[in-house]
Amino acid sequence: MTQVSLITNDRAGELMLQAGTPEGQVSEYNGVPYTYYAISNLEITTKDEDEDGTIEETVYNFKIRDDIKFSDGEPLTVDDVIFTYYAYSDPQYTGSSTLYSVPILGMNEYRTQTSTELGKKYAGIFQDMMAKLNPAEPAEGLGWDYEWQEGDSFTAEQLAWVKEYVDQTLLKDQVAPLVEFIYNKYGAGYASFIGSDPDTLKENEGLRTAWAMLMWGFGDPIVDDKGTTAPKDASDEEKAAAAEDDEITGLKSTITVDDAVVLEKEWDFKSDQYPTADDWYELLMAQYGNNPYAAAATEIGTDLRPNVSELGQNFTLEWGPKDETAAEGGVPNISGIKKISDTEFEVTVAGYDASAVYKLGINVTPLHYYGDPALYDYENNKFGLEFGNQDTITAKTDFPLGAGAYKFVKYENKTVFFEANDDYYLGAPKIKNIQFRETKASDAVQGIVSGTIDAITPSFNAATVKEIGEANPNGELVGEKITTMLYDFLGYGYLGINADTVLVGTDPASDASKNLRRGFATILAQFRNVTNESYYGDRASTIEYPISNTSWAALRPADEGYQRAFSVDVEGNPIYTEGMSNEEEIAAAVEAAKGFFKAAGLTYDEASGKFTAAPEGAKLQYEIVIPADGIGDHPAYGIATAAKEQLEKIGITLDINDPADSNVLWNKLDSGEQELWTAAWGATIDPDMYQVYHSSNIVGKGGTDSNHYHIADAELDQWILDARSSADTAFRKQIYKTCLDRIIDWAVEIPNYQRKDGVIFSTERIKVDTLPTDLTPFYGWMSELYKLEMQ
Repeated sequence: MTQVSLITNDRAGELMLQAGTPEGQVSEYNGVPYTYYAISNLEITTKDEDEDGTIEETVYNFKIRDDIKFSDGEPLTVDDVIFTYYAYSDPQYTGSSTLYSVPILGMNEYRTQTSTELGKKYAGIFQDMMAKLNPAEPAEGLGWDYEWQEGDSFTAEQLAWVKEYVDQTLLKDQVAPLVEFIYNKYGAGYASFIGSDPDTLKENEGLRTAWAMLMWGFGDPIVDDKGTTAPKDASDEEKAAAAEDDEITGLKSTITVDDAVVLEKEWDFKSDQYPTADDWYELLMAQYGNNPYAAAATEIGTDLRPNVSELGQNFTLEWGPKDETAAEGGVPNISGIKKISDTEFEVTVAGYDASAVYKLGINVTPLHYYGDPALYDYENNKFGLEFGNQDTITAKTDFPLGAGAYKFVKYENKTVFFEANDDYYLGAPKIKNIQFRETKASDAVQGIVSGTIDAITPSFNAATVKEIGEANPNGELVGEKITTMLYDFLGYGYLGINADTVLVGTDPASDASKNLRRGFATILAQFRNVTNESYYGDRASTIEYPISNTSWAALRPADEGYQRAFSVDVEGNPIYTEGMSNEEEIAAAVEAAKGFFKAAGLTYDEASGKFTAAPEGAKLQYEIVIPADGIGDHPAYGIATAAKEQLEKIGITLDINDPADSNVLWNKLDSGEQELWTAAWGATIDPDMYQVYHSSNIVGKGGTDSNHYHIADAELDQWILDARSSADTAFRKQIYKTCLDRIIDWAVEIPNYQRKDGVIFSTERIKVDTLPTDLTPFYGWMSELYKLEMQ
């Protein structure tokens, strides 16, 4: 609302690098040309000084329009950009920008205020210290209780500083923010896990903490079943009926180490007893053997700041400048950020990283408002604020100012008031005043109908769709009362197969192992269309590749080589033919699966039509885990039950584990012991596959532990690295297609559905023909808010 960023993207998420002119830049989406605008043009060049194919440096040259003004009438220049860059690069900055993580030349030296040589020295000292405090393998005398010894490369003071900083700053102080992070990310969809709703969680801090602990696996709900329980062999319907009057009355947390209970806590919600952040801190310490670093690294992660990823840098910042060889005055600037003129600057980054450009494309904040113009003198290394002091910035965070379409007016009674910015570079907004009002999710549709809300993004589930249909006289999503605009969700649902647990012999990459997984994948894939249509209706569609349809790298039906997932048999021939009924397709899928299972080495009895034995390493019985609340409420549950029925006919058992507590699945994924499962991925604007598919990130390999498929393919690894290190979008798209084909070849992921989100508008009060069309996660309805008109 109040801000503008340096760059923009089109509806598919592709960057519009030449949109920084009055004419803008045109890009097609769904065959329609759209024009996009930004405040700068960007040219990206790479340097390969050794001509060995390795990009050594990347230069980002920005040219800003000279007609941009902040909402107070002051011009926006490169000085404002430079100030913002330095504000975001300061080690005391704790906002959402991760500019500091981009390897801009000189960034690390500036943030630590040490020379490159001194930085290396203290990095070595830090690594030596952490090897003793948090060793890779347990060893006598090492661990968090390690005490300083003569001959250590670090001092006793430095050791004490790290211990205190990690325990207090990186763990204890971050528990409360972790609760809020979990709530903001998952509260809307998973509040029911503790028998509550998002609004109640928001109002009740204690219940919110209990719920967050439950979500993170640090507690189990205490359930009053009211005396109605279902037997173990009951049907899903019987279990659901028995659970209807269940009430969650408390939380119990039990920490077990080596089969021994080391800490147990319990809270009774009916007695108004709830856990606190300190309670969770105590549980975290017990779980991780009083090692706050291990606890922070695993449970806090890098979503909050400061975090363990910055510990080494903060150690160097604390102790490097105190070194007797440290240069007086420290490091005055970031060498890779250079002002060229009032409208041009460039940033030089070591190597190339496709995600860096998004972090460089900051929202530009006004120096004269958030900084101190008296402290700005570019030529003399003064950038509008004192190093390590964010006071002038934090003092203004409650009253933001920028060059966006609207000006902040006030926040009052859970409502944010905005006023049109007449100096907005794309023209004064049509609507003079706008209010953002905090509203209960349950009031979304009725708020539109009653006239208290003009536009809202509701929780777009079956109940909401029904409510919209009832509000519109025509019973549709678009009608006289409400206009609904659907768009693809930034992510997708999938069914996974663990290559390390569903295999033949000991080699997950063998043809036999792949054929075993292809047999399961072929049958599971066939049931996707019917099941997704039944569960979601128009709110989702089946996808054929393991990537969100929202991505510019996603394959389209018109693309060469595009085909339905797992639709060829063991000989490479098509399984399905045009005009087949669903029943015929099922029969064809089962026959194809039998071919894969035979090729995997399973013994087939022609007389009975069943498999009777499996080769070493394989089995005739596998488990699929589906987090469906114990009652089958999940889009993939129908797929699994249908597949189970067909597999049983050929002698293979697929056990469905539908836990009431989804932590059962997450714990299995974390330990790497799952066989088949179903879940969903969130996506980002850049389709980098490193975190999910690179072998270094297989659980237990020391990486991100996000490769739950356990796919380990050297060629795939290299392709992923090649794609993320190239600035050529066309090349990257081709490489990603190759990667997607290889993932399908391994049969570790069955792409399932692309869910839709939606935003609803009052047809009676908003001129809906002034809304943008073809909405996507990368280009929402507010992208052209300045054009919107009221009736």
